[in-house]
Amino acid sequence: MLRSEDQGETWLPLPGRIDTWDFSEMDVDPADQNRLYAASNSGVWVFDGKGWTVRDEKHGLKRNLFGDFCFRSIAVDPTRPEVIYAGQNECWRGVAAGIFRSTDSGQTWENISLNLGPELTVWAITVSPHDGTVWLATDYGNWKLPPGPYKMTGGVQ
Repeated sequence: MLRSEDQGETWLPLPGRIDTWDFSEMDVDPADQNRLYAASNSGVWVFDGKGWTVRDEKHGLKRNLFGDFCFRSIAVDPTRPEVIYAGQNECWRGVAAGIFRSTDSGQTWENISLNLGPELTVWAITVSPHDGTVWLATDYGNWKLPPGPYKMTGGVQ
């Protein structure tokens, strides 16, 4: 993984190692440019300025029906940088585990798919910089998730 601090004139490697063979999307913490998040087939990777660590089942993420993580989209809430969303995707096979949220800068995760269904395939996530509304592009259409917190017994509006 390389980084440029001069608009692409020069590039230097980030410290640490990340499995980039299955890397699909990344986002930057708007409050700390040294904090990065990457969605991948092996989980969600977090860069803290010194190195990369992967988040997986031990941190609340869930594998899909085929035993893969298949995280393809990730977005940091620009209104609350400690809140990150990661979307699982299982192209053409379905049965992904949906949308996950971390409220502690990627340390722990919870599934917030709620009434969107247990097999939600997420293609893209964006978070409004105005009010923190989360927008999802899925196999079932586009969805608007109001800013949390979410009650796990409730449903998405």
